[in-house]
Amino acid sequence: MAIIARAVLLAICVAILPGCGDAYYAKLSALETFMRWVQIGEQDFWLEKRGTLDPTEWFKVGMIFGYPDDYDACIDLIDALKQHPTSSQVEFRCVPAN
Repeated sequence: MAIIARAVLLAICVAILPGCGDAYYAKLSALETFMRWVQIGEQDFWLEKRGTLDPTEWFKVGMIFGYPDDYDACIDLIDALKQHPTSSQVEFRCVPAN
């Protein structure tokens, strides 16, 4: 059953997120609402990236779910991203999704 839930969630993400402008933010808002109500296993997390032009702004760039400990998986992903030259100076954080 968990595999089916993950597949459905992935399909929703793929269908909702493409786009730009106001439509993008409306779709992101719908996904955020969905994630508040649907939890995959333990607590799920958003991976967020600090804005480069406005450092007070954070952008959702990923969703971590389906691991035994989603927070640890999110931190591991940040550690891996920091090893890449293009994101070594970028700040990331893990934020609860539900």
